[in-house]
Amino acid sequence: DIDIELYRIKSYEQALTLLQEFGKTTLAGKSFGVVKLFMDDLAIDFSLPRSENKTATGHTGFEITIDPNLDFTTATSRRDFTINAIGYDVLEQKILDPFDGQKDLHNKILRAVNSKTFLEDPLRVYRAVQFSARFSLTIDTELLQLCQKMASSDEIHALASERIFDELQKLLLQTQKPSKGFMLMEQIGLLTFFQELQQLPKHTYKANLQHLDKLSLQTKQTELKAALTTLLALLVRSLPIQKQIDLLHRFTHDKSIINTIVTLHQYLTSPSYSLAMKLDKKVLGFYCKVFEIKNYTYLINQIPPKIMGKDLIQQGHKPSKEFSIMLEKQYQKQIQPILKHLSLCVHA
Repeated sequence: DIDIELYRIKSYEQALTLLQEFGKTTLAGKSFGVVKLFMDDLAIDFSLPRSENKTATGHTGFEITIDPNLDFTTATSRRDFTINAIGYDVLEQKILDPFDGQKDLHNKILRAVNSKTFLEDPLRVYRAVQFSARFSLTIDTELLQLCQKMASSDEIHALASERIFDELQKLLLQTQKPSKGFMLMEQIGLLTFFQELQQLPKHTYKANLQHLDKLSLQTKQTELKAALTTLLALLVRSLPIQKQIDLLHRFTHDKSIINTIVTLHQYLTSPSYSLAMKLDKKVLGFYCKVFEIKNYTYLINQIPPKIMGKDLIQQGHKPSKEFSIMLEKQYQKQIQPILKHLSLCVHA
């Protein structure tokens, strides 16, 4: 994750021209001045020194002014945390650390660079949570109070759900103990935006968080979407289906994630052959591993039925509407022992 700030550069266009000889370049966000360079396996962010003036609510409500001659201290004073305001001057070959970020990093403290500017961007509350959880950092008292103040303000309601979900993904997928982040959100007051979770019995909610931690240790880079889907499924598993849907829609607009989770929980509640055919094998596999279900391989293979329509015909039955009903009943009887074991494990 490489971030480079370019000084003495007057425009995005000049930056793009200079960087094009090294690889493919794109302008990721003109309002925030980020030029992306894709070189070999790297995706490097280049930004230009700028000043910001708060003009509206929300994460993007800023007037941005590029200043190629801005000094490093002034340029980094707009950053969120002191550990993110550390630089390295490649010409003079020295570390730049105007806000003692190295000291905070050594002491594992998360501290805001500037209390006033920190309050201007409500997304930083979620960033504080995921940074604290990912890197085992303690939020200092002043920053914690700032986050609590922001969580109770109208500003935070202006955040787009996809921006919040970006931070939650980092919390879920890049943290060994996601539970720390959710407990921190509860302390700050952010769970008021996820009331369904707040309404769960304490012991149930705590158990679900423990399941998140258990799965996070098994996640591989090649299975991130399946892992993310399963983590969300574990988080909402104790809610009625409709409340799951309502909450998931506030988390993500990815319909495939929502449908996968709903299908899984419908199957666990009222198993049927038709639902079994729709199950995501990777998600079911993750889910079963969390609950240490020994027979999960059979479920992942979706247990082919022993009796098919051709078998009923051979027994003298004529094809009719009752076929599907008879086959469904027989399949339920066939898989009932495994489903009972699965149900007992996941609802324990």
